[in-house]
Amino acid sequence: MYERIINFIAQFIINRFIRHKHTESTVYNNFFSDSKNILLIYPESDTEFDSAGIVPEYLWGTKKNLTLFVPEQKVSTLNQKWKARVLTFSLKDKTRLNLPSHNLSKLLENENFDVVIDLNISDNLFFSAITNYVTSKFKIGFKKDRSDKYYNFQVPSQINAENSYRNLLNSLKMF
Repeated sequence: MYERIINFIAQFIINRFIRHKHTESTVYNNFFSDSKNILLIYPESDTEFDSAGIVPEYLWGTKKNLTLFVPEQKVSTLNQKWKARVLTFSLKDKTRLNLPSHNLSKLLENENFDVVIDLNISDNLFFSAITNYVTSKFKIGFKKDRSDKYYNFQVPSQINAENSYRNLLNSLKMF
């Protein structure tokens, strides 16, 4: 019961923040191939984290400017050949409502990307909020509860995390 109340309050706060942002109609023609700066939000789950490596591997091959948002304790597991900029977070960057702390949200509000991709397959308000704190016209994520509020491009997830990420890459290759 307590967790449902916390979740409700967190969703209310995120919705107020999103409502204040300017929304405009979006044209998806070549949005991915024309993009230069991409933020990848890595999942916290160990299973999803390990499988998610195929996404930056593909993006590294496309010569895009890549920034990875990664849990602090997992930075050392990233492939160094990607030469990506890395933004980290730790437990102190999460509030009791599982939202980004004030310092982290201020840092992210100054970031600007062409595309933001949330690699979390499971529902997580912290990462959904992160997706919307940075400035980006295209916000990509997997279909989840209330994901219509957070992402303007959604990909269905599969039972297997690796298949979900391949599905995501196949969808992006069309644009």
